[in-house]
Amino acid sequence: MPAKETDLSKIFVLLRARTGIDFTYYKHPTILRRIKRRMMLHQLDEMKDYVKFLRQHPKELDILFQDMLINVTSFFRDPEAFETLKKEVFPRLIEQLANEKALRIWIPACSTGEEVYSIAIALFEFLGNQVNAMHIQIFASDIDKQAIDKARQGIYSHRIDEAVGIERLARFFIKTTNGYQICTSIRDVCVFAIQNVIQDPPFSRINLICCRNLLIYLNTPLQKRVLNTFYYALRPNDFLMLGTSESIGSEAQLFSLIDKKNKIYLRKSQENLANTDLPKILPTPQSFSAFYSHSKDTPPAMQVQQAAENIILEKYGPAAVVIDQNMHILYFRGQTGPYIEPATGSASLNLLKMVHPELIIELRTLVHQAIKDNNSVRKEGLRMHHHGGYKNINLQIIPLAGSKTIVPSYLVVFEPGAEIPARQGPLQPEDACKDTRDLRISALENELLTEREYMQSIIEEQEETNEEMQSANEEIQSANEELQSINEELETTKEELQSTNEELTTIIEEHENRNQELNLINNDLINLLASIDTPIVILHKDLSIRRFTPAAKVLLNLIDTDTNRPISNIRPNIVIPDLESELKQVIESAVTKSIEVQDDNGHWHLLRLHPYQKQDKNPDGVVMVFIDIDAIKDNEQLRQALQYERRLAAVIRDSNDAVTVQDFNGHILAWNQRATEMFGYTEDEALQLNANQLVPDIAREEMRILLEQLQHGQKTPPCETTRCTKEGHLLKVWMTTSILKNDAGNPAAIAITEREIL
Repeated sequence: MPAKETDLSKIFVLLRARTGIDFTYYKHPTILRRIKRRMMLHQLDEMKDYVKFLRQHPKELDILFQDMLINVTSFFRDPEAFETLKKEVFPRLIEQLANEKALRIWIPACSTGEEVYSIAIALFEFLGNQVNAMHIQIFASDIDKQAIDKARQGIYSHRIDEAVGIERLARFFIKTTNGYQICTSIRDVCVFAIQNVIQDPPFSRINLICCRNLLIYLNTPLQKRVLNTFYYALRPNDFLMLGTSESIGSEAQLFSLIDKKNKIYLRKSQENLANTDLPKILPTPQSFSAFYSHSKDTPPAMQVQQAAENIILEKYGPAAVVIDQNMHILYFRGQTGPYIEPATGSASLNLLKMVHPELIIELRTLVHQAIKDNNSVRKEGLRMHHHGGYKNINLQIIPLAGSKTIVPSYLVVFEPGAEIPARQGPLQPEDACKDTRDLRISALENELLTEREYMQSIIEEQEETNEEMQSANEEIQSANEELQSINEELETTKEELQSTNEELTTIIEEHENRNQELNLINNDLINLLASIDTPIVILHKDLSIRRFTPAAKVLLNLIDTDTNRPISNIRPNIVIPDLESELKQVIESAVTKSIEVQDDNGHWHLLRLHPYQKQDKNPDGVVMVFIDIDAIKDNEQLRQALQYERRLAAVIRDSNDAVTVQDFNGHILAWNQRATEMFGYTEDEALQLNANQLVPDIAREEMRILLEQLQHGQKTPPCETTRCTKEGHLLKVWMTTSILKNDAGNPAAIAITEREIL
């Protein structure tokens, strides 16, 4: 077996062990295309590598299984077929049911349910007001659990409106946020089940089976089994609908065609069919010669035993041949010379052309009986001329049941009897009368032999004619099967392309939705930046300009075409010492930094450098924000407070207590690491807070009095108080306050030291 087929068989074994589904007799071209698709996604060139990958990643088996199930379906696919159901099939079904008022329909390989609901809707439209008088059961089955779950929900996207139509949407669907849902009256008559039509028992007493585009994925043995399953599931004279590219093939004895275009068949009501059992799934084909071959791995002792048995069979065993159903010799055993010899003319292995003429008639009858009854047949006491006399022989035909070959075969055994010698010696007078009779008998025997030979020639001519007709018929049937296979393959490819197209359509829609979201976000960002009067510049990680606000144009001497230019190439109207090094430091440390800078007009700005972070918190640039601090610079009191803030920064940062600095309006001016650990706010968050947010209601009055005392220059002793964390928890702290004065000795800010009371 080629390595490719071996690897494919291994994949089938892995899938069968994982899912319980055997794909051995599915059409391999389709299977291989789906496997190669998965191999391309994983960048694997050899199938053996993919087999190894499947063993290491069992979840890939589930994905491959779903990929092999080409769930291509839609509402009212091939609308003509549904019109034919309403005009031709449903009326005949209702008429046949008469007073039963029970209608049973089966849709195998139902996928996500669109076909099922389409048939239910067509039936409801046909019955009209009589629908409540009928007991309707629509069974739908599939091997795909995910598809069955979706079909049970009956929820489909908005894209179905074109296939379904406005009127049907209004009558049989309910609009939901996710699309449309089948109404309850339709869903109540539909029963969905996980079932393998190839292996599991079928539903029974069915009036209509609609199985479209399942057979195109199956090889001939499975097609025959499925069609036989449908035959036993249907009631006599009821209907089977197949896909437009499918047919019943060689199972014409089961169904009759009533609509060629829409592939609608009628189940025949024959009581005695040649095939009365569901066909079994055949094992992997093997050659007939393989049945008789010996394993190379046979132990030496067994080889000796087999050699001895072969010698005994050759020397003492009866002569025998193995034939097929057409009486072609497949295998010779023993000395068959007395019974079989090559006929004159063209070479042939047909048994009847090689066997002794006197055995033809009896042998033909016995073989036909053995084939018909599938049982051993034996006849004794047959006579044939041999060496001038007669020889008795026994014939036995034995079917080779249980052989590993898929070809039905039979063993023909020639058992020798005693020879009857010819008369010898001078003729006696008393034997004269006997000789006369013997001569007459001999003449009659010769005449009979002549007649037999003549009849045999007629039979052979008839057989040759039948063989030629059979050969022509087989050639026509083979051509028809090839055309059917090509047609099915084209239909399969069409469905695969449709499946791929639907996947691409879904991906395109997702991309369009994301593009719309991105456009909306981009528009929001553009309008937001345009409405801000603060100069803001956003830089890439390589310090090139990403975006900027209109206010930044004047301050930094920017124009619209400066986007993506390095910031170092810009000559701004402001002095920023070591700008590049400061920006790189912010990117590397991911920490916000503030710098006071002055423009060419003498205006002061506070330059805040924020790291530009992606969703994964990795810095991808810098945001430069220029805040006008002229008013702050003019405010001497606040300037002095800021000086105190810088002086105490080192102490505040390293303290084991929470140390904060705030002005008398509650604005937090400094915040150390311990404060972050106690209250949960980062330094950036705290600098945007008002200190009152840390004071719970129960301590607000106490804190207000304390601040008033400090503002008037009064000293306050350490005290116990309550604080509120970011998460809303209350903390008992020991608080020490001190006043920070400016150079004039006036209170400028408050330094607060807090220690948690455990």
